[in-house]
Amino acid sequence: MEKMNMRKWLFFPCLAFVLGTEAQTLRVKGNCVTGDAAALSLYVNAMGVSAPEGTVKLTADKDKFEGEVSAAPGGFYNLYGNDGGRQMVVPFYFPDASKTCKLKLQMKDGCPLIDGSKDNKALSAFNELVYVRGRYFWSHGKDMDKDGVSRFLRSYGVSADSLVRRYGCAEPVRQYLDLWAYLTAYNNYEGWAAQCAHDGAEVTLKLTDVLEEPYKVLDTPMASYFPAVSYLIFQTLPAKGTFEDKLAYLEEHYKCADIRKTVGGNLVDGFIRSFDFSGDFEAGLARLRQAVEKCGLDGSYVENFKKRKSSAKGKAFPAGAVITDTEGNKVDISSFKGRYVYIDLWASWCGPCVKEVPFLQKLEKEIENKDIVFVSISLDKNEEAWRAKMKALNMHGNQWLNQDNSLAEALNVKGIPYFVIYDKEGRLYMSNAPRPSHPALKEMLEGLH
Repeated sequence: MEKMNMRKWLFFPCLAFVLGTEAQTLRVKGNCVTGDAAALSLYVNAMGVSAPEGTVKLTADKDKFEGEVSAAPGGFYNLYGNDGGRQMVVPFYFPDASKTCKLKLQMKDGCPLIDGSKDNKALSAFNELVYVRGRYFWSHGKDMDKDGVSRFLRSYGVSADSLVRRYGCAEPVRQYLDLWAYLTAYNNYEGWAAQCAHDGAEVTLKLTDVLEEPYKVLDTPMASYFPAVSYLIFQTLPAKGTFEDKLAYLEEHYKCADIRKTVGGNLVDGFIRSFDFSGDFEAGLARLRQAVEKCGLDGSYVENFKKRKSSAKGKAFPAGAVITDTEGNKVDISSFKGRYVYIDLWASWCGPCVKEVPFLQKLEKEIENKDIVFVSISLDKNEEAWRAKMKALNMHGNQWLNQDNSLAEALNVKGIPYFVIYDKEGRLYMSNAPRPSHPALKEMLEGLH
């Protein structure tokens, strides 16, 4: 079967896009020919520029909008906003930041389109194609056979090539459209495969039957303009092998430093989250340091790893976690020395956490073991939300707040609600302890002396 034909291009050095653009800004002015620009709540994002400088909200009055954003090193931007509760986004290309970028925006069946240069007409035409075909495939993809799915996914690349020829696009726009076509086909394939799995149907088409291997297409700085790229690369790394094997594959197949750093950071994060801190800590630290150096990452990963040493059994309560009570006083479990401490890590926005609260309140009333004390520690960043939820749930007793998530990081918490028990000396007795709703918890707590 013929694979999706992706054009080859020269890979520019990763720094080529950033030279000479410091402190430059682009002036954007435009009008919305099909509605109220103010109602769309428009923003401009400069691709390749970090937040907050890379994104600005445009001022709007009726059909007019304007603003000034940091110049994109490659000349690519996104115009996005909200159309009746639906997110809308359309890319545009304007490489000369010394001039004012004038845009004409129209909405067509919920899809934003920009009129202007041939390059931007091509980008908007492909944007409309993605909108229309995406909706169609979502509804009808599950009914297609193997060959039908294959033809549909390869059609994105064919359409991108056709638009390049039709509009005579600049080379950077051609590259951008090729990447966009590849990523759209990948996303459609992932959605189709997930739907097959949900329906209990066999996934008869392999990704490599349709698309080139990711490293043959995505190893370019321009790929970082697409947020899904790092996830795609991470997901297509070899499933088997050690942490080091995956890093070696990344280093061998991807030469762009930006990609290796971003995806390497994802691998390192995964290593930290999955590491058994009750095992050989120093060996794990040595492996991590080697990976951080290889990927060009900063020292925050090593510091994060060191903090999580507190998650091993027998370790003291994390000293660096800033925790306050309802009066705003700094607290920790040292005041409960001589008693076991059952801790509930929760948040006001967490549905499963809220469901456990009545069980916890019931347990606190029924427990007869005086050597047990209960503490609820919220991970809410919003103090008002925490207080409102406590009031709504009638929560009393030891209600604490850790707004910077430092406690969850130190305890290597992967999800909440999460429950831990500390012993009478303030040492970790049990991580990932049973929930209050677990029928065996009460008996277990009664037996602690």
